[in-house]
Amino acid sequence: MLFNSFEYILLFLPICVCVYFLLTSRGYLKPASLWLLGCSLFFYSYWNISYLPLIVGSIIINYLIATHMVKKPKYKRPFLMLGLLFNIGLLGYFKYAGFFLANASAVIGFDYTFERLALPLAISFFSLQQIAFLVDNYEGSVKPGSFVDYATFVAFFPQLIAGPIVHHREIMPQFESTDNKRLNFDNIAKGIAYFSVGLFKKTVIADTFARLADSGFSAPNQLSTVESLIAILSYTFQLYYDFGGYMDMAIGAALFFNISLPINFNSPFKSGDIIDFWRRWHITLSNFITTYLYTPIVRAWAPFTVTKSLAAIGITLLIAGLWHGAAWTFIIFGGIHGAALILNHLWRRTGLKLPHVLGVVLTFTVTAISLCFFRASSMADATLMLRDLMGINGLLPSTWLNGQFSLFLNIKESILFNGMGSFDMIVGTLLTTCAAIWTFALPNTHQKFSSFKPSLRIVLMCTLCLCISFLYMNSFVEKEFLYFDF
Repeated sequence: MLFNSFEYILLFLPICVCVYFLLTSRGYLKPASLWLLGCSLFFYSYWNISYLPLIVGSIIINYLIATHMVKKPKYKRPFLMLGLLFNIGLLGYFKYAGFFLANASAVIGFDYTFERLALPLAISFFSLQQIAFLVDNYEGSVKPGSFVDYATFVAFFPQLIAGPIVHHREIMPQFESTDNKRLNFDNIAKGIAYFSVGLFKKTVIADTFARLADSGFSAPNQLSTVESLIAILSYTFQLYYDFGGYMDMAIGAALFFNISLPINFNSPFKSGDIIDFWRRWHITLSNFITTYLYTPIVRAWAPFTVTKSLAAIGITLLIAGLWHGAAWTFIIFGGIHGAALILNHLWRRTGLKLPHVLGVVLTFTVTAISLCFFRASSMADATLMLRDLMGINGLLPSTWLNGQFSLFLNIKESILFNGMGSFDMIVGTLLTTCAAIWTFALPNTHQKFSSFKPSLRIVLMCTLCLCISFLYMNSFVEKEFLYFDF
């Protein structure tokens, strides 16, 4: 069940919210908690019910380990090690076993075939979330509480599939608050605003760019410079609005339950350098790898030196790249960002400053090139795309670009009106221009709604976003969010 599906928007979400507050309004707080947990597990198993035992088993084992850490503080360190081994082992088996065995077999020359496992949905997110909880529990900053509370913290459906990666101390006080058990129409209105804008970002902007990106990356070594540039930029904006749209919808859905999720996406393409970029892109992942990966590495290498710190940055970003997927393309993606971060830190030590606009352009360029590896199906395809970009097949467009504009920007059955008009190149260019202006010049959703007050203008904006999004959803096959694959 996708956030951008009619069954989620018109059935699942309204029913879940209405029953939850019907129960809380009558004082049935525990049944309400069980209902929310049941809805979250139903949402997760809707994709594939075979995934359900995995997440339930993971929740139970982590909860038992956490409670034993509290009950037997003398052995909390061994329990922490056990919890880390369990979560990392689970993630390693399902996500990385095939990759490492294939590469090991290639190195030693042993012909071994490992059957590729289906990657369980959201395993990267709920594993990291529970690792953070175990570490926080070990340090004494949180306690597991009741099993239902803990399970709801892990499985809460608005943020389960692709984040943000939340901390127990951030979320559980909100679930436990008596005030949050009452229907809050201000939060409902704000949630609708967030959700409608996020839906528009995903279905209209991201999925439109996806068609150009998919066609371009399916034809490596056949593109001119202009064509490869359009394909790479299309994927860059696709990922930007796909992930940003998901985050807006997650925040909006959580607000229906009076839960405020942390900001996870804050106009990263406006960043003046790559350090600032990682403070704005997937913020909760950046905080996780800084707190639970980079900092322990630096501490292990005490005494602190600049060289050790920079080396730790490089290692951390390589691991962060690998977290996104079990392939060399993701490792290269992490390596590019690690190298860029190291250079950025060294540059800052010189005391020199670039003009902000130039910094934004450089940061965006590095990100777009790194995302070429992120998107390509193999290292060879990524290399071919970059060779195309350098003009191996010429500078000017050929039949591919003309075909794509004919197919996607001059569709006889209009995207907007499903046969009532022509979605010509002018409209396509306008959408692309609006996306660029929205990205670099306009305030983001959080800035726009920081002091949210319902008004006629917001109602009209949300209605327009929802109507256009529904028309797109009705005209095209629903596309999954890109981060569902990670």
